[in-house]
Amino acid sequence: MPEGTMPEGTMPEAGAAPDRRANVAALLALAAAAAAIMAVSFITIDRLKDAVIDASLHGRPIRAGLLLSAPGVAGFTMLALAALALLLLVWLEVARASFSRLLRTASGAEAFILLLILVVLFGHAYLNPGVLLGGDTGSHIARILEVRRGLQNGTLPFWTNYQYAGAPLLWFTGPLLYVVGGGIDYAVHDALLTAKWLLFALHVLSGLLFYAWMRRLSVGPVAAALAAAMFAGSFAHLHLLLFRGVLPQAFTIVFLVLVFFAADGLCRGRGWRWVNLLIFALATAGLIVNHQPHALFVAAYLVLFSAVSLVVGFWYRRGVPWLMAAGLAGVVTSMIAVLPVMAEADWVMIEPAGAPFRLRIPSLSRLLHLVLWRNTRTTWGADVWAYLGLGLVLFGLAGLVGLLLRRLRSERRAVALPAMVCLLASFFLWNPLVRDIVFLLFFLAILAAIGLDWLIDNGLLAGRALLAAVVLVVIDLASTAIQPVARTDKDFLIEAGRYLERTAPDQRVVALIVAPDGRLEANIDPHGTPMSYDALVQRVVGNHNLAATRLHNLLVTVAELAARDLRQTGRLSAEAEAGLGLFNVRRVICYGATALGCPDTIVGGVDDPVLGRYLPVPGAPVLFSRLLVSLEPDRGLEKPVLWGDDFQASRLDPRIPSIRATLQALLRIEQPDFAAGRAVALAVRGPAGALPAARQPWHATLTAYAVTLDRVSLTIDSDAPGFVQLAHPWFPSTRVSLDGQAVLPWQGSAGLMVLPLPAGHSTIILRDGWTPVRRLAAWLSAAGVLLTIGIAVAGAWPGSRGTGLG
Repeated sequence: MPEGTMPEGTMPEAGAAPDRRANVAALLALAAAAAAIMAVSFITIDRLKDAVIDASLHGRPIRAGLLLSAPGVAGFTMLALAALALLLLVWLEVARASFSRLLRTASGAEAFILLLILVVLFGHAYLNPGVLLGGDTGSHIARILEVRRGLQNGTLPFWTNYQYAGAPLLWFTGPLLYVVGGGIDYAVHDALLTAKWLLFALHVLSGLLFYAWMRRLSVGPVAAALAAAMFAGSFAHLHLLLFRGVLPQAFTIVFLVLVFFAADGLCRGRGWRWVNLLIFALATAGLIVNHQPHALFVAAYLVLFSAVSLVVGFWYRRGVPWLMAAGLAGVVTSMIAVLPVMAEADWVMIEPAGAPFRLRIPSLSRLLHLVLWRNTRTTWGADVWAYLGLGLVLFGLAGLVGLLLRRLRSERRAVALPAMVCLLASFFLWNPLVRDIVFLLFFLAILAAIGLDWLIDNGLLAGRALLAAVVLVVIDLASTAIQPVARTDKDFLIEAGRYLERTAPDQRVVALIVAPDGRLEANIDPHGTPMSYDALVQRVVGNHNLAATRLHNLLVTVAELAARDLRQTGRLSAEAEAGLGLFNVRRVICYGATALGCPDTIVGGVDDPVLGRYLPVPGAPVLFSRLLVSLEPDRGLEKPVLWGDDFQASRLDPRIPSIRATLQALLRIEQPDFAAGRAVALAVRGPAGALPAARQPWHATLTAYAVTLDRVSLTIDSDAPGFVQLAHPWFPSTRVSLDGQAVLPWQGSAGLMVLPLPAGHSTIILRDGWTPVRRLAAWLSAAGVLLTIGIAVAGAWPGSRGTGLG
């Protein structure tokens, strides 16, 4: 038998007897080196990054003197300590063969500690100092903050007044990340810090759970640990979450591993059945609540994996009924996030996604993304393929070669075959809402674990050859993990958010981006900046445009019109100014890469110590009138959702001129006077009418107005009956009370709410309410929890215990 190998379950030979104290010392030295490397990343590299970014943004040359001075004493001290730690590792191996022995004799516990050190090292970028900015990150952090603020008010909020003039917060988005994150942030009180630590914890957990499944599959501890480290530490994993910012998929990855872990336990009789049932049911529910399209893909891959495993006899049919029962319980439990979306989708901008499963042949350029590393956001749009890692690819190929050459033991072939089938499918199975890199990474990691185990078992990787392979993997993953993905120069945006919440809590704001060439751009796509990381600011954009109400297209058209006017003439046209005023927009602010402030070319700008130069806009939260006029906009203008690209001259959406024509017709009818809070008439959908002429001039005054996360309250004094248009969207689930009595509002032609106004002192309250479908869904989810418990109890019945915890 080749050196360094032994039959599974036997002790090492006498000359290679495990020295646990030496192994512990090696692990401690490795942990110290990892800590030193992370310190270099957090201090030395971070200071270099800040200096380079600052010089680049201010047009200064990047010279050697700048690079040498930027790290400072602390930075160079950390660099020296890291160098010493690495030299210590080399000495331990050369003098004592510490790491060769560790890899040869590691117990399950020692391999687990090795994995823990590696996944912490490979995932430390989540904790980089500064503000996370990549991709959709800002939108997700903003929603964590909103949920936390709701919990502080004693409610789980399903509505927000701080996005798109008001929009559902949770029903039409995967709410799990925001509910869990909001709950954690209830104690932490820092949404950015909460997001960082939650992502880091899920990253570590994904590696540990993958290791647990590989060990359940009897993969050797070292092979299982290295494969799990490559799975969790792959740059594709980091790219998905930090560069593309699709934070909810951190939960998807964890639940994916749990689903396969529990399914394997149920279908092979491994572990306690009731534990597997609970894990499978709860992971299924978690997947669906977190993001339904991914849940469908997990189900499809599980069916494919199960079918092949059953055919080869690796999984047993007696476990399938338990699997189906637990899956059903998970589906029922998830109904609170499913039924409302199905029933109420027409209320918002979401559109049917088409066929859930589509086939696409990958191009050569897409395939190259998987094997060529670039420390940037490598892909755009729905494509999220990125560098998998050299070791993962090579050892995955080793697993495939071992399978195809029939060199694997029968139990290894039984795992490798379904993994190979699923891996091949993951190259072609596609949906624009699904991050298919997750599945490609997962099944390749399974094959890598089997390939590593085969190479180690057969002595093809032994002694220092194995150590060399591990070193290459660590260098590959550690170098790609040290990414300067956080920015420490964006505090001015956080302060701006706090300032706006403090000084203008009941006013909306339009934010324009100042491009490097000075051009003003309106970002109307889903967009959450650090301005919303620690403050609630009413914005005309938001975090998830498919969850915006149906006034979205008119709202963003007005914002784009304002940006165009200011870009071309430096002034708002009467149309743009009145359009903004209808939605109670009171400020147009601008921000660039280094500071806030609009260009001096904008006429009428006001200087502010925090916001820089901004443009005040006349607007009002209410408009009063005694006349209603019917104006029925074309419903075809409301959906599908308009994106920023649709306003480009080269590809102008044909609906935009019609939306502007509707806005112009509405303004001709209403002729708003925002200073007085009056309109000649209010445009509504449906029957209109007028009140009898007043004997004397009519006076109506807004005396109190307050906007919080999911509630709006107004107090109005009027000396005669009339009508009032609120700068808040008409939405079917909104509950409106007038002096404590429920009232049904008119739907305004702009998508705003219009109410009857009696004479005297009136109090109006707006809040989101539970519809019958939402109540039914909540009851079904509660029943699903009880069903899960019942199935677990049945699985725990005497005689149903499996073969142990493994």
